[in-house]
Amino acid sequence: MTRRWSVALVAAALVAVGACDRSPASRGDTAVASGPLTPIMYEATGPSGHKAIVFGTMHAGVDPAELPAWVMSRYQAAPAFAMETDPGEAMGLAALMMRTDGTTLEAELGPAYWAKLEAKLGKDEAARLQPLKTSAAAAALEAHGLPTTETMDLVLHDGAFNAGKHMTYLEKPEVQLRALDIVLDGRALRQMLDDPGTGLDDNQRLLTAYRSGDTAALEALYAEGERKSRAAGLTDVEVAAQTAVMLTDRNRAWIPVIETAVAQQDIFIAVGAMHLCGDKGVPALLAARGFKVQRVTGP
Repeated sequence: MTRRWSVALVAAALVAVGACDRSPASRGDTAVASGPLTPIMYEATGPSGHKAIVFGTMHAGVDPAELPAWVMSRYQAAPAFAMETDPGEAMGLAALMMRTDGTTLEAELGPAYWAKLEAKLGKDEAARLQPLKTSAAAAALEAHGLPTTETMDLVLHDGAFNAGKHMTYLEKPEVQLRALDIVLDGRALRQMLDDPGTGLDDNQRLLTAYRSGDTAALEALYAEGERKSRAAGLTDVEVAAQTAVMLTDRNRAWIPVIETAVAQQDIFIAVGAMHLCGDKGVPALLAARGFKVQRVTGP
């Protein structure tokens, strides 16, 4: 799939509604990625001389305690903090993930696909998805196999909030829900259930790419997901529309917010790592707006 954990608060919201079992895995179904963590981080200096430190998060699966000191020192020094959306609204986001029409996920999928979902997740975890909208269930399936960790974005948010930093949110939660509902529909969920790589294998590759700081590998994984979507019957127009609503349109909408924030003071910005990739990623868009942008790789 092309959308793996592109939305910051989905992990927390799914836990809130009990859709994801974030207790330590009891089976051998958890992706493992070892070695040092090489962060994806950029420094963007605006016309005012203030800096935006743009850090790519992994919304779930990487322990925030692993972030190196040179990342945390920049985070702690910045007087302002920004992330995708306000986690204070996460409970509202969680409520909006629930079905309200009296139907169940099993009834929507039908017996054959429900059996596939149970085979991937186990009967207990599949049962927890019954009251969820299709998009939320698909997001939960994409999370399956990730290591049990705290949500990186939320840990950074809470630390900044408790430190009294000025807080900025780049979009409303409804924007994220709309993206999920458009991209992770019933057709997408069935595609995931037909793809044996969905889950452990894909998450293993995702973790490896993120931990190594390899933006080219992340882009390649995204492109592979687009190819799978086309193979499953989506047209080029549909695939492009999904990428726009999930990534590129949101990236562009964030730029004026970032420009306003960094005109006043330095700011540390934490967003999903895929938003930092490619010529339509946040660093490239800031560079096009006259920011001096460079990748930060150490102290």
